[in-house]
Amino acid sequence: MNYLIPGPELDIVFKALVAAILGYLVGLERNLAGHQAGARTFSLVASGSALFTALGFQVFAPQSAEAASRIAQNILTGVGFLGGGLILREGVSVRGLTTAAGIWAMAGVGMSIGSGFYLVGVLVVVVLALGRLIKPGPSAPSDD
Repeated sequence: MNYLIPGPELDIVFKALVAAILGYLVGLERNLAGHQAGARTFSLVASGSALFTALGFQVFAPQSAEAASRIAQNILTGVGFLGGGLILREGVSVRGLTTAAGIWAMAGVGMSIGSGFYLVGVLVVVVLALGRLIKPGPSAPSDD
């Protein structure tokens, strides 16, 4: 296995740190806009996903080829549960869909960083940042 940082422990810590920074950058914009989940939440989700993914490859994958896929499945299940708790129905409108989707995307970024696909994680964050610059028109209200 190739390590960007020498040694498996430092490599795992580095991956979690990179994911945390990327999550923080995406969440910071949400903090500034006053949304319920922001830099800390996005950073924790991205970092935790990177950590579990990297540990899965390092510790469990050499013993079982299915272990890494089970860890990925459980990350997505847990993040889906977390995101589901953020979706609220208020009368005829629904709030929190974008927040839940953002948390889901941060799990994907963290998993890509944890797998060693740094460029994928960074490019997804760039695309998400560019997507936030596009504001919905008057006929398409934002959900949160």
